[in-house]
Amino acid sequence: MGAYLRIVETKDMAAIRPLYDAWLSIANGEEFGLDIDSDVADVNGQTLCSAGGTLLVAYDKQDPVGFFALSPVPSAVSKQTVVVCTFWFALPNANLVGPRLIEAAKDWTARNGYSHLLLSGSKIASDSHDKICRYCERVGAKHFETIYLLEVA
Repeated sequence: MGAYLRIVETKDMAAIRPLYDAWLSIANGEEFGLDIDSDVADVNGQTLCSAGGTLLVAYDKQDPVGFFALSPVPSAVSKQTVVVCTFWFALPNANLVGPRLIEAAKDWTARNGYSHLLLSGSKIASDSHDKICRYCERVGAKHFETIYLLEVA
């Protein structure tokens, strides 16, 4: 992997469906009381893309191996619009995909006139939350916020 790796910008949710299905096999939704649904993710992803967001999909030859879903949103605390990486995933054996997607996301953010990219490491994603957080800090991202999910129903 790596020599053939290419990043493609798209708004086609079907491009990431195989990756989403792979993510579902390791996701921790039940631990948080979340009923994860790939059809809902498709609809929400289309909404995100229609509102100015995009998908960056990494391919190794013809196979999708990772993606970032990017969404510009107004900052709650400043006049800037920030780009939130609302959902991202790379296959566990896709070693160079994360760094390449982060670089592509930084490029997309700057190219579209935004000043900040907000990355997250969610415990719902998999058991590699702490590893993802350490990686984000290694590439220069600053610990910005910690979010808690409270199930009330």
